[in-house]
Amino acid sequence: MFYKYEKDAMWGRKCPRCNSQIVWSMADRGAGSRTSARCSKSPFNSVITASIRELKFCHWSGEAIRQGDGSVRIKDADGIWLR
Repeated sequence: MFYKYEKDAMWGRKCPRCNSQIVWSMADRGAGSRTSARCSKSPFNSVITASIRELKFCHWSGEAIRQGDGSVRIKDADGIWLR
């Protein structure tokens, strides 16, 4: 999830639905490694808030894929790369 590689900054990291951050975690550093990715406002993420009434949820999900140069690109559920 951290921008370790220069090319990571040019790949899409924002949710296409609500423009929030996309979260993912990948232990494997090999090219072609895959893991799930989802919007940071997903109801499946932990949230700390002062007012539960202010929470807004987004159900976007996709897949994070490690590239040959070490960067990670994200596809949506339809298989389209985020920009």
